[in-house]
Formats: sequence, C-alpha cells, structure tokens
Amino acid sequence: MGLDTYIWRRGKTFHFRRRITRQNGDYRPISISMKTRDPDRARVLARRLASRWDMEMTMLEHSFAAPMTAAQRSQIFKMAMAEELTLATAHSLDRSTFNDAEEKRRARIYAAAYDEERQRYVRGAQPTLWDNLDEEDQKIAEKLHGVYVSRHSTERRIMPDYIEKLGIGVSEGNLFDAIKAHYSGRIEAQQRSAFLANPAVLARGDATAALLDDDFIALLRLANSQGANPHANEATNPNASATIQIPQPANDTEFPFARRDERRFSEVIRHIIDKKLADKDWKAETGDQNRILHIFAWVTGDKQLCEYRQSDISTFVAAYEEAPAGFRWMDHIKAKPQLPWTTVKAGFPEKRGETRSAATFNRDVGVLQAACQVLGAEDGPWEPRSGDRLVLAAVKRKTIDQPDPLDPKRMPWTPSHLEALFNLNLYTGGGGHLRRLEESHLPTVWHDAAYWVPMAGSYSGGVLNELCGLELRDVNLDCAIPHFLIRDNMTRSKDGVERAGAKTRYRIRHVPIHRELLRLGFADYVRAVAKNGNTKLFPELYTIKSGGGTMFYARAWVNLVDAVDAQIRLPRTSDGKRADFHSLRTYSESILASIDASQAHIDRILGHASDGTGAKHYNRRMHVIGIDKYLEELRTLMEDSFVVVTGHLQPTGIKLLPLEHRSRTGAA
Repeated sequence: MGLDTYIWRRGKTFHFRRRITRQNGDYRPISISMKTRDPDRARVLARRLASRWDMEMTMLEHSFAAPMTAAQRSQIFKMAMAEELTLATAHSLDRSTFNDAEEKRRARIYAAAYDEERQRYVRGAQPTLWDNLDEEDQKIAEKLHGVYVSRHSTERRIMPDYIEKLGIGVSEGNLFDAIKAHYSGRIEAQQRSAFLANPAVLARGDATAALLDDDFIALLRLANSQGANPHANEATNPNASATIQIPQPANDTEFPFARRDERRFSEVIRHIIDKKLADKDWKAETGDQNRILHIFAWVTGDKQLCEYRQSDISTFVAAYEEAPAGFRWMDHIKAKPQLPWTTVKAGFPEKRGETRSAATFNRDVGVLQAACQVLGAEDGPWEPRSGDRLVLAAVKRKTIDQPDPLDPKRMPWTPSHLEALFNLNLYTGGGGHLRRLEESHLPTVWHDAAYWVPMAGSYSGGVLNELCGLELRDVNLDCAIPHFLIRDNMTRSKDGVERAGAKTRYRIRHVPIHRELLRLGFADYVRAVAKNGNTKLFPELYTIKSGGGTMFYARAWVNLVDAVDAQIRLPRTSDGKRADFHSLRTYSESILASIDASQAHIDRILGHASDGTGAKHYNRRMHVIGIDKYLEELRTLMEDSFVVVTGHLQPTGIKLLPLEHRSRTGAA
C-alpha cells in the first residue's frame, strides 16, 4: 500500500489522507477512516474519495479566485477581435465585390447577432444593437444567431482553459467577464469591418492590419462623426498630412519606460536567471533566485511589465516584513487555487514571532536588484525612457547586527541530548517501516539515512544537505585515513547537467570519518549499498525530485527530534526556537574550540572561511605535509574533542529495508 499516495494504514484500518494549506501557510492533514482492512477495497474507496476531493477543491478554487483585471479582460477582447476580423475581411482581396452600403449593413447584422448572445452574460437590462435594425435585418440576424453565432456558445466550455492560461482562477464571475469580453471583441471586429470599403482603408493595402490599428480606427470614427474623410488627400497624395490628428493619452508623457511590454513578470523570470548565469554574475542556480522572483511576482499581482513602478519594490519589502520567518512562500504560489497575497496575509497571527535576519533580507533584495538591472538594460522591458538611471531599483540593504553571545539565534545540542537521541529505539532496536521509534517484540536495527546522518552530523559538524547528498565515490575507505570528500556532485546538481552543492569554495573539503561510525559498521553499509548498484550513499532520499535533506528532514529528523524533546527538553532560544539539525554544527564548532585547537583546523573540518591574508592565501598545509598526515591531524582533533555519545551501541550487522521504506521512521 506504500505506493498509494492517499492511503494510510493506522493500526489495521485503512484511512484516506489528504492535506490542505491554510491561509497562514500551515498544512492541515485531513484523514477519513475508510472502515476497511481489505487493501483492495481501500484502493477502490480511495479512488472515489480522491475524485470527490478534487471536485470539492475545484469548487473552492471557483470561490476564492481573484477577480479578472482590466488588462486580462482586454487581452481576451483583443484575441477575439483579431480572430473575427480575419474572418470578416477574408474577401477583401476581391475589391470588385466591395459596396460601402452593403459592407455597413452586413457589419450591423453580424454585430447584432453577436450582441444577442452577449446579452446572456450582461447583468441588468442594457440597450442592444438589435434595436438599430429594421424588421427585415432583424429576421436575418435571428437566423444568423441560430446558425452561425450559436457555434460560439461552446466558448463557455473552452473559456476556462484560456482563463487558466492567464494565471487566474476560474470563478463564475471571471467566466462571465471573459465570455462577455470575448463577444465584445467579436462585435467590435464587425463594427470595424464596416470601414472595409472606406478609401482610407483601401489606401493602406492590408485591410486587416488597418482595421486592427486602434489609432487608425479612432481617426476614422472621429472623421466619420464630422462627416469628413481623414485620408481624402492621402489616397491621392501619400505625402499629404491628415487634417485630423488622434489625441495622445494624457499620461503618455509620464510613462517611464522606453517601450510597452505587456508580458507578465512571471514570464521573464527564466530569462533573468539565464542572463545572470550566462554573464557569470551568479555561479549557479541555487533555487533561491527562482523563489525570490516568484515571490515578487505574487505579492505585486504579477502585472504586465509596463505597469511596474518603484512602489512595487516597496510592496515586496513590506511583504517580507509582514510574513513570519517560517512562512512557506512557494506552497502558496504553487497552490491551486492560488490565493492573492492580501488574502493570505490577513490570516497571519498578530504575533509575528521570529523575523528574518538582515543577511537573509540582503541576499533576497540582491536577487531582486539583479532582476532590475537585467530588465532595465538597453532594449530591455524596463529600459528608462530618458537618462540611464533605473526606473526600478531595490532598496538599501540592512545593516547586519553582531550576534549577542548571551542571546544566540541558534542553540546547540548538548552531549546529554545527543545521548538521548542515540538511545531511541531506532538505534537500540525497534519496529520496521514507520515503527522505527516504537518498541517491538522483535527489535531490529535498520541502517539507512535515518540511522547514519544524525550520527555523522554529531561527529563531523556536516551540513544536512552535504551529508544527505554524498555519493559513494565521495566516501574514501581504502586509504590510511577513511574520510568524506565533500564537493560538488551530480546528486546535488540543480539542472542535472553540471555538478553542484558546495555553497562556497571553502565547503569543498576532506573530513575524516569518526571511529565510532566505522565501529558500528559504516564501511559495511557503504559496501552493501554499492552491491545493490546505487551511486548515492542514501538513495532512498532521492526517489522524488525534491529529495535529499528536505526528504530526510520531513520523514525522519522531525520524528527523532520530537521523540528526544518528549524525554528531555531540547535547548531553545529566547524566541522559542528549539535546537535543530544545523544546531549540530553549532555544537561541533563549540566542542572543537578548545584552547589548544587550531582555528584553521576547525575551519577546515566545518568548511568555514578563515580570517586573515595568511589563512586565505598562504596556508596550504595539506599540500606541504601530505594528505595522510593532514587528515591524521584533523582526526586527532575530532576524536580528542567530540564526546562519544554512542559508546553503548553495539554493531548488529547491516540490515536494509526495501528502498521505499528506508528512512521512514514514523512518529514515536
């Protein structure tokens, strides 16, 4: 049953489980007992419940969809108008059939037929184009509506797909607005086609292009209302200027950009990232760039590029200040339905809790500033209309406060808490899949990331993603000093093409493997994984795209921490944040920092940048004394410093669960 996503077995009974996202960003699981122990019956019921769930979520999407903007309605209008004009002017190449009176009459009849259909989606009584027809033309329009226009009634079925392409929800109101805009566009096309026999249109050559020109149509209508032909001279004298000019929008002089780009911000995110990578301004795509730019698009309404102003930068900054530090932005951005930012923030608690650090703020604003530079470059959508100063620029960075040693932002683990961790049933013997932390009548110790990663972190200070992303070729056992080679690899690649993973060049390092891991059978585990044909040290963490440390944290680490916290309260900061996996790194730095320890050696173990010109540019000790002696020095420091918190454990022989069951501990 492990492959059935929505089926969960509690005890002997199967449950249907899904989850919804609250407005404050939290997940709320929904569990429904299917009251059956038969797995086949459970699968049938789960399929029915999943179908019902999707239907209910669709209804919610319709209820909470953001209203369609004027720009989006205009986009639908223009699409329908262009399509209808192409049909209405299909005969324009045969000018011998042109008759001005007949063209105008045909346009009136078609427009009235479309208007009859549009009235079904107009709220309240409004005058119709039908009233402008005589009795004979009304009969023709009635037949036309039934035979020709009615085929467009299928727009109610296909319009939802088009609305979704605009990036908005398909609510009943949006559907009505979209269909109304669609028929309005067709009516406008027919009304413009009344000018098809006009000499000014004929002088243009391409009738369809001429009738799609909004400025030209405005000029024609203005001249028609005054009883004049705006291009009477133009037909005979192309160099003559028209006597009637089209007024420009009053605010056109205030438009800050060199051109109008109607693409939405989300449509150019990929271009921004690719440009910065191509220019070598960004070393690699970390995922942060994509996330931050999508956050900016979401909180600003993902407008057309020509609609953005400096105030949108302020909106982004304000959103960062308003959101809690643990707010899961991408969950809301990817949610179906996607709620507007204003709706989501209304559900935030009054007490914000921990705020984002100045360093995090500066990093994120730096990404946004890079986007402003790309879009504001020459020929870019935000190129200034005049001058060379960017129209949009990110705000000033924050000053990073020095940490308070009496009020740290992260509390370390302590040896007593680590002893409690390694006394859990997962290490001493528990159940199997999803019961690793429970007592069992047949206690068994299983080996996987849930077993080894916390231990490796406690004896090396390694970062979660570094340890979870190790490949077998990064584990060197057949040498004088067994060690990890932490470096870029394909397991942690962002694009599947180039190796990645190291946050900085200092993170690339050799780290000796502590004797306790080797005593408990780590080398045998590596050989067992290699025997199964795997290249990753912990292959179970990469069965889905968003795996690695993220999967380990969700499937195993949270359960381990909860179990320890229930026995002995974990250290907490003044904000109430308890020790987490990265706190093992704080613990390691603290415990290595003895009076006799070299800071350079500590930095090499943890992958930190050393201070000073000598440490950065001249200290090449590994190359001078040789890697074996260098690793021996590091191992001596580690084994002299780290408290042995696993001495009570005994080797049990390597036992591997099926791949899909590994590192899934279950709650205590």
